[in-house]
Amino acid sequence: MSYSRIKALLHLLTRTVKRIPVPVQFIISSVFLFIYVQTNFEYYSYNPFFTHLLDLDLDRLFRIVDPLDFALRLLLNLLILFALHALFYALAARSQTAVLLTIVVVLILHQANHTKFIHLRDAISVQNLLYLHQIPEVLKHGYMPEMSFIVGAVIAILAMPAWIYLQKRFEKLPRRRRWNWAGVAAGILGIFFIPGINVAAGKIFRLEKHYYSAALSMKDNGFFAALASDVTRTVNKEKARRPAGYSEEEIARILAPYSREAAKGTKEPVRIIIYLMESFWDPTRFPELGLQSDPIREFHQLQRESAYSGEMHSPTFGGFTVQAEFELLTGMSAHLADDTAYRTIDAPAFSLAAYVKDVRPTTNLFVTSHNAWFWDRSRILPRFGFDVLKEQTDFECKDFKGAWNCPSESCLIQEALGFMKREIHPGQSSVILINGVQNHGPYEKEYEGRDFKITGDVSAQDKIRLQNNLNHLADLSAALKQLTKALKNSKERVVVLAFGDHLPGGYDFYATQTNEKLRRTPFLIWTNRPASRKRVDLIGANYLPGMALEASGLETLPVHRYTKVLSRRIPVITPELAARAKEELLREETGAPPSTDEEALLLRDFALIQYDLLHGEGYARTKR
Repeated sequence: MSYSRIKALLHLLTRTVKRIPVPVQFIISSVFLFIYVQTNFEYYSYNPFFTHLLDLDLDRLFRIVDPLDFALRLLLNLLILFALHALFYALAARSQTAVLLTIVVVLILHQANHTKFIHLRDAISVQNLLYLHQIPEVLKHGYMPEMSFIVGAVIAILAMPAWIYLQKRFEKLPRRRRWNWAGVAAGILGIFFIPGINVAAGKIFRLEKHYYSAALSMKDNGFFAALASDVTRTVNKEKARRPAGYSEEEIARILAPYSREAAKGTKEPVRIIIYLMESFWDPTRFPELGLQSDPIREFHQLQRESAYSGEMHSPTFGGFTVQAEFELLTGMSAHLADDTAYRTIDAPAFSLAAYVKDVRPTTNLFVTSHNAWFWDRSRILPRFGFDVLKEQTDFECKDFKGAWNCPSESCLIQEALGFMKREIHPGQSSVILINGVQNHGPYEKEYEGRDFKITGDVSAQDKIRLQNNLNHLADLSAALKQLTKALKNSKERVVVLAFGDHLPGGYDFYATQTNEKLRRTPFLIWTNRPASRKRVDLIGANYLPGMALEASGLETLPVHRYTKVLSRRIPVITPELAARAKEELLREETGAPPSTDEEALLLRDFALIQYDLLHGEGYARTKR
């Protein structure tokens, strides 16, 4: 095709586009972008937005989702896309450039979403955008964009000269009108940056609440509405504020009754292993499943042999492993923290690992069958005193299992034992955090081998998922036995704290369960030294590190003795109790007299201790 013909076609295209009003251009672009994104993501194949709409089967569509809900959610997605166009129009002053920039941003977000879902089985959230510095680390693991995306990017770059030629044929938007379009963009997008208005918008547009699953939120609410509704939790996250009552004198007052000189601790090296068992739960506590055998019999046997065993109250359900991990490492409450607890740790802070490092020559180790960057661990764990981080790329064992296709739990234990031998020098103490993902959902991927019979009255979908889930649970139970067997005759004093971080989400039979029951997961604290045995009915996850420290025989601080007494007064720090403690801190800040709420006053003191150890001067970290 000759140059003159190409030029004529470009002129024709220019004249055609000029006849279309700018708002109409943006609406057309928004509709096509929304349809493209919603129909090109694997998880959306179950999405009522388009499963039946594209087949024009509206009767079936509206049996799944209320017509008004559908219309409002669709409208919100299109409004957000229109606002993006308006923003770029205000910045670039040409509507065609605004459309192009919106397409580029949407395609990048879509590609990131696709890549995360393929490898991690969940969608992106706004929080992920805060970790852009991790991109080199992510690419190191082979999480590259699709070839079609790369080819498209190359074509776009090559087409830039033609685009520059084209846009010069369009008039620039006057400065005054650019401010008008900026106002439109700010008016629509700005509501998602104001917490109260964001929540109200969610109610007005009838969005489904899926706090623990970005993929579910996108499935039910649409890609753009899900991201926008997540902005409040991310952009408006609070930094840990210094409480009004915080001072060295106040910390000393709180700990004064516990400041007696502690007995000297053991002199032998101590190894405390924290085994975070992904989505590990006790199905035998649910008789409605009609199980014919115990999937976690090794775990139950070890509970009977352990120094401490029972059930812990997890700070989370169905996801957000990082909240349970935070409590098991620090001994602090995720509910008393501001925002997602890990994200507030911006300097070296107190933890079980950091404390052992304070009192013994120590090498602390983290081992995961996934990747160390996940949950921002590669940045946060060194601040908690971990020296060595090992991940699946360091593994020799290649037995892959589970939805995420990572090394199996047996592999994880085998590799962890090897890393302990190579990385921890003789005579050193250590805290080792082990985390596997074999049992991470979803559970539709068929498990080959063992089988468990489910005879209860549960849905067909639940039976399929349970068949796979229970087999993975059995593997985790056997892996724990593999770990304790290998360490039983160790020269060092070994303590193993094994626990389920949360129950898996999504089962239909949960509808008949109480929220309190769905927060219970099993735990044990096993040691290779003779110890008395204590069964605990229910205790908060944040108290378990203190119990593990006690089982290790190491000396303790006044703060450890303080939290032990607190665990008897308030065994579980619920979100409701934490809210009352925060209200007490607010009263203090505003100069109001203290309340007569005894539990709130107790947790107010604990909140000051928590601030001191994680963000303050560390007065409670010293011996008294």
